[in-house]
Amino acid sequence: MTRWISIQLLVAGMAALAHAGPATYSGNLTSAGGGLVGTGGWVANPDNPVTFDWVVSENADESWHYHYVFDSTGLQGTLGHLVLETSVNLTPDDILNATPKFENDGPKWQTQRNGNPSIPEPMFGIKFEQVSGSLVTIDFDSPRVPTWGDFYAKGGAASGDLWNAGFTSPDADPSDPAGDGSLGWHVLVPDTMTFESQSLIRPVVPAPGALVLGMIGTSVIVRLRKRLPF
Repeated sequence: MTRWISIQLLVAGMAALAHAGPATYSGNLTSAGGGLVGTGGWVANPDNPVTFDWVVSENADESWHYHYVFDSTGLQGTLGHLVLETSVNLTPDDILNATPKFENDGPKWQTQRNGNPSIPEPMFGIKFEQVSGSLVTIDFDSPRVPTWGDFYAKGGAASGDLWNAGFTSPDADPSDPAGDGSLGWHVLVPDTMTFESQSLIRPVVPAPGALVLGMIGTSVIVRLRKRLPF
């Protein structure tokens, strides 16, 4: 009886491992030599850097929640607007529950003519204009899975503007899967794909517990059970 209970507990534990929880990725860039570059006062003082943080987490319905924090506390000037890169086929319906609201006619191509004087090159994305202060939080949900991309932030005359060091001209974003930290000084942004289309292109890799269960096989468990007395 004890041996059979032990096997049942082993199988239950492996099954729990096989059921992976929702994914969450976080990262950070800083103007103190940590991936943020730009012009003006925002990048002039390495002892009091600007930081840009993000947390991207999977919702229960397999959509994603995107959370960003732009912090220039202690520096002159405040954030005027922030542009976040998206895939060119993204529509307003793909950005849900946005706080603050993004530009009414976005997403669209953002250029120097759109009030982005030092943007490295035109970028397709959503522009958050209703931001103020030195500590700004942006949140929204999207069915688009996270991928690596760029952002651009514009302040006043004293602050200048800022972007991730991976945003270059010509720009090339990594195609690697999403993960923690930053990849090549990029940030996580909404991709072309939804969860459904991603699973067709990139099959889900089983968790270690699922692999072990597959190796053991149902027939082995049955044979073990037949050998043990109740």
